[in-house]
Amino acid sequence: MKSPLHISRYFPSRGWTLIELLVAMALGLLIIAGIGQIYLAAKRSYDIQNSIAQLQEVGRYATEAITEDIRRAGYWGLMNLDAINVATNGGKYFPTTGLTSPPYGTCPSGNDKWGRMITEKVVGLNDTATGYNCLGTNWKRGDILTVRYADPKPVTTYNPDALYIRTAPLEASLVFGNPVNCPSSTSPPGCTLLDYVDDTSFPPANYTYKVVAHAYYVTNSSTATQCGVASAPALPALAQETLSSGPSSPGFPVKSELVTGVEQLQFQYGVDINITNTTPAGDGSVDQYFNANHFIADPTLCSSSNGTCWNQVRSVRFWILVRGDCPEAGYTDNSTYNMGDNPYTPSDRFRRTLYTSTVALRN
Repeated sequence: MKSPLHISRYFPSRGWTLIELLVAMALGLLIIAGIGQIYLAAKRSYDIQNSIAQLQEVGRYATEAITEDIRRAGYWGLMNLDAINVATNGGKYFPTTGLTSPPYGTCPSGNDKWGRMITEKVVGLNDTATGYNCLGTNWKRGDILTVRYADPKPVTTYNPDALYIRTAPLEASLVFGNPVNCPSSTSPPGCTLLDYVDDTSFPPANYTYKVVAHAYYVTNSSTATQCGVASAPALPALAQETLSSGPSSPGFPVKSELVTGVEQLQFQYGVDINITNTTPAGDGSVDQYFNANHFIADPTLCSSSNGTCWNQVRSVRFWILVRGDCPEAGYTDNSTYNMGDNPYTPSDRFRRTLYTSTVALRN
């Protein structure tokens, strides 16, 4: 039996109609637009997270730097300033320029007096730089905090243009360079500045330290601008006045720019009102916080009736406001940041984070 005959039929090929093509293009554009929106959203999220991470990094660094200095303020090795009367031993060598008239604490430029004011372990200025001539036009806004102490790291080599302190229980000497180069019987200029500590009385390796003096304030960065654009305004920055150890400016105050992004800096000081000239230990507790402009100028008047003075300070509370490098599209910061006596409402497109901490003095 024969198989049935299969007859192939021809079907002509057909292309897309115009309507089909338009529908396909529209669907393709919708898919591309969706992918684009996902990309833009992901990029914006990345930029925001990157900005927040940068703010956290700057805030953490600034907080740790200031906290560490406050904790060390007033450490002078074997010497306890509360136990001796510096003035009776020739206080002109431990300059007390800011002790006799307001503003309390000064920073003259062109000499080494600021670094030698070791009686001023903590001192501040409230939203001003009056008296701090060493800052020039560097200071831009906010409070200024100055701390002084002996660097606890062992001294192995001496810079002849750096300032060192040698301490014994009831005496101290401020020295440029290695103290062994200073004879105990004389006081040559630039060598021994007060009560030379004799090597025969105390082992020298145990009480020689480098003097540290730091002043923190907000400045405009000298190197960084908004979004890295050369023609844009400078970024705010945290600056630190420190001691020079250069041969042309030994012991002079000099600016050091620590980190960009710090826009505002405020301090308040916790006071033990029971500390007086007759009871230097007080009761060990903080009774009240004050701004720097509430402190009296003359420490000889320090008493609960006359007012607060700097040797009553037992803790420091501070606020650090950190700002992003670039303004963000679609974002407006209308927050009010309460920092001590200085509330601040920016109303711009920069992202910010506020950091605050309270640190107890240990010395």
